[in-house]
Order: sequence, then C-alpha cells, then structure tokens
Amino acid sequence: MQFYSFSFGEMKLAPSDGDRPPTLATELNFGFRADDDGPVQSISLRIRVPQDAGRDAGAMALDAYAAAGQLLRCAADLCEKHTRQELEERTRSDEAIVLSERPE
Repeated sequence: MQFYSFSFGEMKLAPSDGDRPPTLATELNFGFRADDDGPVQSISLRIRVPQDAGRDAGAMALDAYAAAGQLLRCAADLCEKHTRQELEERTRSDEAIVLSERPE
C-alpha cells in the first residue's frame, strides 16, 4: 500500500462528563492505495486530548497526532497477534486487553 492522502480536522471542544476535565477532539484521516491502482482504502480516527489552557493549539495538535500514531500501532499489533474472532470474543466477554500487549 502506498500513501495517498492525509487530513487533520479542526480541533473542537468535546462533550465530557461533569467530573472529567474538558477535552478537545479532532478527526484524522489516512488514505492508502494498492500498488495496482485499486480503490483508495482509508482509516478515520477520532482522537481526544486534554484541554490545557497553558498550551497552544499547535502543541495540542501534536499530542493528538502522537496519540493517533500510538493507537494505530496498538491496532496493528493486535491484528498481527489475534484473529478477528479472538478479539470479538474478548470484547463480548469483557476481558480486558493485557497492558503488556500495548506497544511502548
């Protein structure tokens, strides 16, 4: 797969529970195309980062981009180690993902 496109949405205040600090949310979209010019395949992520009055929007956008990379690495690692059926069973049984399975 070859890189095709990327978009980083506007960071907006996300709804949160009253007892949690406010967060900003954004959507990131990555597009890829197979070498044979097949259809574009895409991944869309919704990322939330804590709102920090002491940091500017650019710094929080960097945090969101880093969080997206971590999320994608974690998903890729799970896809390599487990079948779809295993992950579905773990989700249905409320079995938590072991922390040691998350990438550093």
